[in-house]
Amino acid sequence: MNPERIRRALRAPNSTDARILTLAGAIFQVRPPRASHERVLAQLPEFIDAELEQQTHAEKFLELKRHLLLCPRCAALYLDLLETAQLDAQHQLPRPPTLPRPDLGFLI
Repeated sequence: MNPERIRRALRAPNSTDARILTLAGAIFQVRPPRASHERVLAQLPEFIDAELEQQTHAEKFLELKRHLLLCPRCAALYLDLLETAQLDAQHQLPRPPTLPRPDLGFLI
């Protein structure tokens, strides 16, 4: 799965990649139920960790993968989390030069 290709498809609704995602939705002929959004969000960290460790997880996350094909909002969130996790694994997350001083004025 190429995250950049999926990201482009989600941003360009008239592209061939977007048509592929639409076709996947038409093949399954279902819209993801609202409850499955919560399940997907709960499983995403474990799924991303498994992907980063290159573990075989085809059967365990089959429902999650299907949901990501049908739901552009969850797919976009997945791609953002995957990109952040990859940057973190490579120690390339941007770090601020200084930490801001906390505003503790509410304690007075």
